[in-house]
Amino acid sequence: MNIIFIDDKILSNKSKLICYLYEKYGFWVKKCKNKRIYTLLINKNKVNVKILKKVLSFILRKDINYVVLSKSIDQNKSILSFFKEHENITIVTQQNNLLKNDLIYINKYINDKQIMKEQVRVLFVIDSINDIIVSKLYYFIQNYKIVDILLLDTQNYSKIKKFVDKINNEEGTVIEIIDKIKQKNYNIILVFSKKQKFFYDCSNSYILDYNNSDLDICSNTYLIFEKNKQRFIELFKLIGMDISRFEKTKLGKLYIHTNGFILDK
Repeated sequence: MNIIFIDDKILSNKSKLICYLYEKYGFWVKKCKNKRIYTLLINKNKVNVKILKKVLSFILRKDINYVVLSKSIDQNKSILSFFKEHENITIVTQQNNLLKNDLIYINKYINDKQIMKEQVRVLFVIDSINDIIVSKLYYFIQNYKIVDILLLDTQNYSKIKKFVDKINNEEGTVIEIIDKIKQKNYNIILVFSKKQKFFYDCSNSYILDYNNSDLDICSNTYLIFEKNKQRFIELFKLIGMDISRFEKTKLGKLYIHTNGFILDK
């Protein structure tokens, strides 16, 4: 069994030789001493794909391989396509059940803050509209008085405006489409946007980013990570990688895949 951690950030304490090879060939790969664990640092802007494939093909000839991508390169299609060519590779994914578990966290926040239901203000942060957002939107307008939409991709304004007008006419709601947060104080902010980062002073708000699986703190993979957190930190220190650049739920799932082998001494 091999485990390969992949990132695109070279740590500052790396040797000059490593930095030189990383710049020349666009990657650096290393095997952890006494472990079947490899680290691969990729320069996304300049990588010798031909040589990289030869190196990886040598490593991946073993029966079972688990590949763990950092947050930064998780959506890199060229890297994913290469690994998908090999039948003996499992790309470890994050576990994201926020669409299912969101109400657990939202209701807890409302109860903890002792906010009256009629005082709850909800903001959807979106790029576009889809069936999932529509379903969530209908739930919240049926349960809360104030629900608005912050549209980050203005190219979709006409389509979403038409959709919102239809809901307002049919349901008697007063949903507003805004392009920035003004004076209105939102208690719950639901972030669906993937194209743009959302920044907001959230001292008085609960922000739930559906793209961040590590907010799903009740999921089994998150809890597995937390239970073994110190051992994971020690492992990443040993292999010279930044643990904060990997999803906790993904590392928890890796633990399940390997039956704890990843943390064996």
